[in-house]
Amino acid sequence: MNIVAKKSADTENRSQSMSMAAATLSEDALRTLYKMFPGTARLSVPLGDVGADLVVEDSSRVVIAEFKTGNPELPLPQSTVPQINRVIARAQSIYPGQEIVPVVVTNYEVDPSIREALERAGARIVEFEPRKTSTRGLVSNIIREAGLQETLASDI
Repeated sequence: MNIVAKKSADTENRSQSMSMAAATLSEDALRTLYKMFPGTARLSVPLGDVGADLVVEDSSRVVIAEFKTGNPELPLPQSTVPQINRVIARAQSIYPGQEIVPVVVTNYEVDPSIREALERAGARIVEFEPRKTSTRGLVSNIIREAGLQETLASDI
């Protein structure tokens, strides 16, 4: 194997490792959030033609978390913006009168134009680096951005 091919293989292995770490951390965070909000949190919720990774119903709001993980050297897919817009529209019809709080949780690089479009839609963005973030830290950041009250914080 020549040097260029070896570097390429090393880079691909590192990217796959970081993607797997992000996916594992995201799954742990989802399970933790589900346990922290018993009776009000649901996982893998269908919202018509789209779905949400996590929905937490609060007294006056509905938090919808969408986890986007993969190779952190790549940008957050542009398809995230129309997806979040569809999620918001569907959630508004399913939960009339409730404040909809979309939260995008990602380890991807977030391009400024995508960030602006998501924020304009009302989405909060939680970015993380799997090798520098604990489950507790990620969950705390999601709770803070979503404006949720920690009910079982000691269980994290």
